Amino acid sequence: MRRRFFVEQFTGNSAVIEGDTAHHLGRVLRAQQGQLYELSDGERVRLGRVENVAGDRVDFALLEEIPAHPPTIDLTLLLSIVKFDAFEWAIEKATELGVSTIVPLAAARSEKGLLAAAGKRAERWKKILAEASQQSRRVRVPVLQSVSRPAEAFAARATGPVKILLSERPDAPSLRQILQAGPPASRPRYRPRRRVDRHRVCRRARLRFPRSLARQTDSAHRNRYRRRPRLRQLRPRRMNRAP
Repeated sequence: MRRRFFVEQFTGNSAVIEGDTAHHLGRVLRAQQGQLYELSDGERVRLGRVENVAGDRVDFALLEEIPAHPPTIDLTLLLSIVKFDAFEWAIEKATELGVSTIVPLAAARSEKGLLAAAGKRAERWKKILAEASQQSRRVRVPVLQSVSRPAEAFAARATGPVKILLSERPDAPSLRQILQAGPPASRPRYRPRRRVDRHRVCRRARLRFPRSLARQTDSAHRNRYRRRPRLRQLRPRRMNRAP
């Protein structure tokens, strides 16, 4: 199976790859004149023959067009920024699954240090998306948008046809069940369960069940606080001996 690479555009029957990708082709893969690769400009895929390899530039002559299968649905993934190794693994797998747009979210619990360094990581993330697209033989590379707040990202996509919130709850419906349930208007809206605040539950319990009433109804508690004999009463008394 031939490897696939992305180019900026097709110029007639020729195409050019420059930069790091050309360096990888020429120095790592040892591309030579006459070798064939698959090239994509984001819309079409054509077979390309290497014509010239010079430094960080590789020239191709375009041959026949290869049938491409672009995704049938447009998927946008809103992903909170977490530790970079987990975040990069997530965007790589999302690319292989066919996501079209990835929006990093500055969530309330995202670390400030990660948010400050996210801008410097954008170029690295784009390279990961390009490499994952080549390996999964996609027609185009997903779009990586800038970091945004959840309220802004949700408001910008308020008119989307289907919006799904991924949950870690074991009783949450699976993605397959949600997609097979029909249009959103015909099924009840799924709302994630709110996190239980332990302190708030304790405060409400104290207001609903007074402490004095709980002690009066708890016999074990009353027995626990009964008057105990003093230590002096527990000591053995000295017997009076006869003279």
